[in-house]
Amino acid sequence: MIRLLYLLLTFEILLGGGGRLLEIGPVTARMLLFAIAIMIAFAVIALRGTLPGGRLTLMLLSAFLLVQSAGVVIGLSRGNPMSSVWTDLQPLMYFLLAPFVALSLEDRRNVKATRSLVLIAGVTLALGYLGVLVLLVSGRIDFTWLYEMLDATGEFMFRGESFFFYKGFVYLGVCIVFLIAMPGRFVVPLLVVTGIALVLTLTRGFILSTAVAVLMLLYVLRMRVAALLLTLAGASALVVAFVSLYSGVEGFMEQRSISNAVRLEDMFFIFGNVGPMTIMFGNGFGTPVLERLNIENVYLWVLWKTGVIGLAFWLAPLLACFIMFRRIPRLSTEFRLGCALLFSVVLIYVQSAMNPYLNNPIGLMMVMIALFGLRELSAGQRRKAASVPTEPPEMRLRLSEGR
Repeated sequence: MIRLLYLLLTFEILLGGGGRLLEIGPVTARMLLFAIAIMIAFAVIALRGTLPGGRLTLMLLSAFLLVQSAGVVIGLSRGNPMSSVWTDLQPLMYFLLAPFVALSLEDRRNVKATRSLVLIAGVTLALGYLGVLVLLVSGRIDFTWLYEMLDATGEFMFRGESFFFYKGFVYLGVCIVFLIAMPGRFVVPLLVVTGIALVLTLTRGFILSTAVAVLMLLYVLRMRVAALLLTLAGASALVVAFVSLYSGVEGFMEQRSISNAVRLEDMFFIFGNVGPMTIMFGNGFGTPVLERLNIENVYLWVLWKTGVIGLAFWLAPLLACFIMFRRIPRLSTEFRLGCALLFSVVLIYVQSAMNPYLNNPIGLMMVMIALFGLRELSAGQRRKAASVPTEPPEMRLRLSEGR
């Protein structure tokens, strides 16, 4: 039951974008899966008397509740509407799934199954996107019909009349990280397909975050020549894409200019309107930035809402992932799986400087999977080390006497 629910929950996140594609009456499939997972986690905690994931889960959940409660109290004390406070808080509540994810990943099969889930989802997204582009260009699909159908979901944004952005496309980059970290059959064609789809999203953040994660991954794998070649190839591909695609899409450059200007305005506004107390504790949930509750840069958003304390909390999972990754020996059979998990999280954190993923279930799920997946892999290494038989003291004594 737990394994099945974990697989469904993860696969829905990987393919489901913001979660509004699968609606069942007034609720979504994501809401239902979340509620079921929470109930199972509570039942297991009641039976065991302990939290799955041990001290890591306890510390993270305690810190999460303290930081977010402070954000709610500060926001309400400023007179912010409860609806605005809830709008800010709601996507963060997905972090409450941490005990369930920790419970699921105690089963090593689920940690290893993450690779298959990511690859299936990433390749499906790539083939689906490329297929739609071909049909659009060939005139087999009417653009107006497609625009009206997809725009109604709130999950897509069109670039001209040929390309579009989907929130779930961030997992194209994660798929590439897994393909490089854990290559298998058909790795080259799969990399080509997902790489082309990623570039054709025309989303700088996706391309940049994937490039950073992959370069760090290649460095850790000691594939420095490959990293150099990838850098050169990636730079060339971006130049070609910019000249042949970006500049040819109607209104694309104007959208980019507006987006850059908005990001700069947000930054100047935030740093121009914080004092010693607000930079430490924030302005609370529901406090807008230039009349908008949400902004593109997650770290500025967190700083504005919950201050440096909130920023420290959201950076803690990344630090924990690095610490646990270092405990996995390079020669271990699970080292590459650890690499895939770690650098997928790096991708999410880099991407979150440009688009809101870390404070959204789309990115939060990957962070939790990596966090507790790496915990299980590193704990497994400690268990292996502890199980290695050692010579009893009397044997060592006899050996020394013999010498």
